[in-house]
Amino acid sequence: MKKVFLILAGMLLLAIVPTLYAANIWYDSFDSAQMNPAYKQSNGGNGINPPKWVQEGGVMKQTEPKPGDPTYLALEVPKDIQFCGQLVRIRFDSWVDHDRSRAGVGFWLDPADKYNGYTTVIHNSLVTGNFQFLNDARAWDNDHKINVNIGKTGVWFWMRTEANSATKAVNSKIWLGDLKDEPKDWLLTTDYSKYGAVRNVSKWVGLNGGAGTADGASTVSFDDWYVYDSGGVVTTAVEQNTKLSATWGELKR
Repeated sequence: MKKVFLILAGMLLLAIVPTLYAANIWYDSFDSAQMNPAYKQSNGGNGINPPKWVQEGGVMKQTEPKPGDPTYLALEVPKDIQFCGQLVRIRFDSWVDHDRSRAGVGFWLDPADKYNGYTTVIHNSLVTGNFQFLNDARAWDNDHKINVNIGKTGVWFWMRTEANSATKAVNSKIWLGDLKDEPKDWLLTTDYSKYGAVRNVSKWVGLNGGAGTADGASTVSFDDWYVYDSGGVVTTAVEQNTKLSATWGELKR
């Protein structure tokens, strides 16, 4: 099993500056006064309370520590995404070491199955936690999990995940620091066809805001969420200055 520890931005793995392409589908800085009405809040049940998504202070927060499973802020894009990429900044705001303390991104979600889908998440611990692929409610990829060290709550980090239906591959990475500090190589690679029944490609993507039940509990904030199709990679050119603008009307064009 690989073992990778996240360290200070200045000591990260070899970094690259990505290149801008034209296939970026969605961006939300969460700076607006209201949550975008396109978002759907999933509730898989089994939580003490339902999920509570709050957009404030320029971030999107899931504030219920024990919201059940799955807990997604889901978005339907205009077409099935055979290649689905997501990039987002994540910060854990509260945490109890447990398998069900987690956050990450989800793709090819199924509204008929409580929005279960494929996801990559950090879970178990912020110091010796697992960065891992999960076929929701079906199977973990226990062959390729990676130990990571975020260190504590209140620390922002980036997560990028890409799923390719042509190759059956899910590739993921996480890192501290800025977008320009992105590691060159993927940290996690999974053949999703080997872990649970294969899910259909769909239009649905989402932010995984936890799964706390029983002793597991966590809350989390997200910022700068990008969704992109084949050939699309987010860059510093749209990261902070120009702030790639996507509205629901523009997505339908």
